[in-house]
Amino acid sequence: MSSPSSRSTARFPTIPTGEVVGSYETYERAQAAVDQLARADFPLGEVSIVGSTLKSVERVTGKMNAGRAALGGLLSGVMLGVFVGLLVLILTPQAGLTTLLPVMMVAIGFSVLWSLLTHVMNPRKKEFTSVMQILAAHFDVVVGPELAGRARQVLGTGATGGQAAYAGSAVPPSGMNTTAQPVSEEVQGPEQPWGPAQPRGPEQPFGPGQPQPQEGGAITGPVTSEPAESTEPATPQRPRTYGEAQDALRRERESAARDRRRREAGDAGSATGQSS
Repeated sequence: MSSPSSRSTARFPTIPTGEVVGSYETYERAQAAVDQLARADFPLGEVSIVGSTLKSVERVTGKMNAGRAALGGLLSGVMLGVFVGLLVLILTPQAGLTTLLPVMMVAIGFSVLWSLLTHVMNPRKKEFTSVMQILAAHFDVVVGPELAGRARQVLGTGATGGQAAYAGSAVPPSGMNTTAQPVSEEVQGPEQPWGPAQPRGPEQPFGPGQPQPQEGGAITGPVTSEPAESTEPATPQRPRTYGEAQDALRRERESAARDRRRREAGDAGSATGQSS
């Protein structure tokens, strides 16, 4: 009786876990590597061939026309006629060759006619015949982590044969260093003593606008300092909408009108005073 886990694996296949002990460009070379492991009495139950980078390849075999469609129908009709003829011979042993020939002719004619109708009436027909294939770019031989070293010895791939670990493997790939490296701390030397005091040059007279020193080392006088520039980025202004622009224009016009009326009123008052 099979266990539930084996039935689940059969229904939902998963990618095998382990380390890559060899990577090959063709399936034949990967198969030869597995054959080499088998000759060395290696437990093949832990070996898998995994194809990666799958590509769909459509190989064109020739041009498609009504003649090729009829030829394909003829071959299919011959096979169908032979099958029906054998079935008739089994059911009616007394039937002779005269009975089989009409059956084969009817099967061939029906198959040819069906192929021609399918070719002519197919809206997505192609002008060529082809064969679809699913191919892999390279093939990896995957072995369980506990047997990866032995497999590399048999195949002669060395310690760097497996550069990757497949999903589910708890053991890192060979050649990968997982130990933590100590962090080097920078060692500072002893502080250097201060050097001899540098000689001071002659004192420069204070210019205008500079603070004058007083007794006790205090400095009096106007001290000017420029404000530090703000390091905060300027907030970009939000563009005004059409309604806001119209409101601003209307306010400018009203302000200009009020200023003009004030000037006119002032001119009228000065003219009245002069006339009196």
